Amino acid sequence: LDAVVLNAGGILYKNGSAMNKAGAHNQFTVNVLGHAVFVEELIKHNRLNKGAHIMFSGSEATRGITAMGFKGSKFEEPIKQDMINHMTAAKYKKYDPMVAYGYTKTIGQLYFAKLAKENPDLIINSVSPGATNGTSGTSEMPVVMRVAFRVMMGSLMKLSGNAHSLSNGSERYLSGIGLGPVEVPSGSFFASPKGKSSGKLVDQGKIYPIFTDADKMEAAYEAVQSLMK
Repeated sequence: LDAVVLNAGGILYKNGSAMNKAGAHNQFTVNVLGHAVFVEELIKHNRLNKGAHIMFSGSEATRGITAMGFKGSKFEEPIKQDMINHMTAAKYKKYDPMVAYGYTKTIGQLYFAKLAKENPDLIINSVSPGATNGTSGTSEMPVVMRVAFRVMMGSLMKLSGNAHSLSNGSERYLSGIGLGPVEVPSGSFFASPKGKSSGKLVDQGKIYPIFTDADKMEAAYEAVQSLMK
């Protein structure tokens, strides 16, 4: 394979808090754990060509989207255990799909950043499609919330430059696998400019230190690995 796009997932409302055999909640399993197992098996069995691109679908929710209610991710010490607590839902007295989604994507981005360091012959990165109209991302939301989100993204956010079309979101993914207008280096996370959920793709590590924090990358890598054994 020359390119792999890890796009499965989204905000799970219906059964996101259900647990799997590995001990992770479904939100984490669908968005991160399944991708991690898939990619590591591809690497293990030499199914990726040298220089192959692997792109994980990231999200601005990981650093906060005020208009959509995402506050950004902040981990407590000890970081690895705190990440495991998020992955297993032990952190949550009451499961909130949006909170779980933000932390899930953050751990995923940090895990794949570390995986990039472990595999210098591959180009592994994370790219957010941004606030994209025309997807099924709101399909599991309660009806009132789903309608509100679609109105907000379809009109208000688009008018303010904070949402874009499906083709714009797809173009971001093309950059993630080396076929688009923006070069996305291995180990990086690219998304919208600060305070935005649309616009040009920029390196989030230059704005938010968490995405270049080697200790957090290592903690995420070890935490995810602990559920794969």
